[in-house]
Amino acid sequence: MEINERERLGNRCVMGVVAPATNTVVQPEMEALRPEGVINAHARIANPEQRVLADGDTLTVRGAMVSGLMGAVDTLAPARPDHVILGVMVENFVGGGAAGARLIGLKAPSPGSIGHMPVARMRDAVRELNGPDVDVIIQVGTGLPFAELARAAEVELGKPVLASNPVSYWRALRQVGITDMMPGRLVQI
Repeated sequence: MEINERERLGNRCVMGVVAPATNTVVQPEMEALRPEGVINAHARIANPEQRVLADGDTLTVRGAMVSGLMGAVDTLAPARPDHVILGVMVENFVGGGAAGARLIGLKAPSPGSIGHMPVARMRDAVRELNGPDVDVIIQVGTGLPFAELARAAEVELGKPVLASNPVSYWRALRQVGITDMMPGRLVQI
């Protein structure tokens, strides 16, 4: 009797995950969160590894990702995902504005360099954001390796510190009816 891989490994869900080719963080962080019975099927968006010094550079990188998005999604179609996560957050703060007023940008010089941000710099940013008037710290940017640091920061600060990749992944699991608890969190996402 032939065993169907989807039934054996992905009996609960096949989760499609799309991320930029320069993003080396989404895949391992989401794999580390994958519950039993879930398959993560990954696809990559072609994007340039170029210096980002101004909004114009950000718009160039964003344009490349937008134009390559559907091609990456098309590569997932044969896996028949139950849900698709878009592991991209570059569009959130182009041009600044009120939404970014309390944001601390780490100023990575290129898309690929985000994944190599020193842990000490990330830790300093969390401490800089923290204060008695802050109820939660939210990290945006899927290319920043922040999941483990978020857990440690929650313990240190005694308040929720949410990283974009775990939040996106667990939200997607909830969308398909998987309600497993995320171990070691002050808040369940």
